[in-house]
Amino acid sequence: MTDANPTPFVSSGLDVVAIDRFESLRAEFGESFTRRLFTDAERAYCEGTRVPSEHYAARWAAKESFRKALSASVEMPPFDEVAVERTGDGPELRLGERATAALADSLRANSVAPERASVSVSLSHDRASGIASAHVTVLGLQRDA
Repeated sequence: MTDANPTPFVSSGLDVVAIDRFESLRAEFGESFTRRLFTDAERAYCEGTRVPSEHYAARWAAKESFRKALSASVEMPPFDEVAVERTGDGPELRLGERATAALADSLRANSVAPERASVSVSLSHDRASGIASAHVTVLGLQRDA
């Protein structure tokens, strides 16, 4: 049964990352650092770019933004459970099993049916300013009380 007057639900997360800080962490901890935090596809994409740290930093910001968009009461998924995938329409988040469960728990905590929600992501990075940022928005329709 569809609610006659569903209430919109919006949750968002924003994160900004210093590219040089991310570059320092990669230099200090090497490949094990990126292997723990990024999927194989994300690493392949980032390593194939002219300035990998810019792209890693933006993806890290997306992972942090997703976690910030969740309710504080849910168990946060590991970072490699949230992946940025490039599509013809721009970046999309691909969620692993634990990230999908965390999102569903967060939505239910806000009376939103998971099947009535969508997640979008926007990435930006600028070498001149030395930052990368991401914004994740969760949109859904709340059930009537």
